Amino acid sequence: EVVLLEGRFHQVKRMFLARGNRVLYLKRLALGPLALGDLPLGEARPLTPGEEAALYRAVGLSP
Repeated sequence: EVVLLEGRFHQVKRMFLARGNRVLYLKRLALGPLALGDLPLGEARPLTPGEEAALYRAVGLSP
């Protein structure tokens, strides 16, 4: 398991390839303060009030 605080999808693959490891599967588990949980691929859902407030705080704004 690898945890990255910042990085783009292909950047992660290139970093591992530079070390001789090929990435076969890469899954984003969270985006900022939002945990994706068991949200199916290609699906969306409304933000909870807590998630919305967390996003505002993450960028230094108030709801």
